[in-house]
Amino acid sequence: MHVATRQSELTDTARTPGVSGLAGLTALVVDDSQSSRDVLATVLSTLGVSHVHVASDGLEGLHMLSNSTPSVDIVLCDWDMPEVSGLELLTHLRHRDKHLPFIMVTGKSDALSAATASAAGASAFLAKPYSPRRLARVLAEVVADH
Repeated sequence: MHVATRQSELTDTARTPGVSGLAGLTALVVDDSQSSRDVLATVLSTLGVSHVHVASDGLEGLHMLSNSTPSVDIVLCDWDMPEVSGLELLTHLRHRDKHLPFIMVTGKSDALSAATASAAGASAFLAKPYSPRRLARVLAEVVADH
């Protein structure tokens, strides 16, 4: 599992190159923060992800993944959400799909949180705040591993 740590500088998305292997992919972004969803969806599109769907919380994300509508190739999910947390969503997902790439995106940056996410089956752990370049590196590693 790849662990991305906090970075103090933010990189302009216009200067962040696309990531090879993302064209044709469909991503699901699950986050209870509208602004976080919007930013992540925009950066993913800028990096070359073809389709980005969003869920406003873990319950909606679980529903979308359970119904396979839409079909997704990668999930980027916040950890701390009401009702169904990102960790709970990941645990449910791993019972039915052990291989779907899942990036836990969170404000938690400690080693215990990264280890917990890894043990639950996360493909990567990305601590907020992150730069578009950091996200691009994590995506490239996750896509290459799957």
